[in-house]
Amino acid sequence: MNKKIKVFSYIRLAIYTAAIIAAVMLIQGKITTHCYWNDHFHILCPTCGITRATINILMLNFSEAIRYHAVYTCILFPLTIILVINDMYTIFKRGITKNQKLSIIEKICGINESKNKGYIIAIFILLIVFITYGILRNFI
Repeated sequence: MNKKIKVFSYIRLAIYTAAIIAAVMLIQGKITTHCYWNDHFHILCPTCGITRATINILMLNFSEAIRYHAVYTCILFPLTIILVINDMYTIFKRGITKNQKLSIIEKICGINESKNKGYIIAIFILLIVFITYGILRNFI
């Protein structure tokens, strides 16, 4: 296995582990967050409500999660979960079968100099939708 792929896989597994620990701590209320923009200017930034939406998604309270951040709840969170599951499956399958197939995240990041402009364009479009929604919800 390519050393670059192996190191990148270990880093991602460490990030996933940290995310699971953070999610548990969020649900238990041991982590609190504040938004500078909302606290000082009473303006919702594009990421306002993501922490509360995540807590509600993890507690299976989807209607409340949509109220906090609809684009994140309906599009970004499910897409992220799909990408992480695909990535973890690929990492573990690679460890068992020595298969060199790349996960979607590895393709997006350009491991082995793969050129996947379609993924980058899709991420760019999602980013524009996310930011646009984050700005427009202040006026609605």
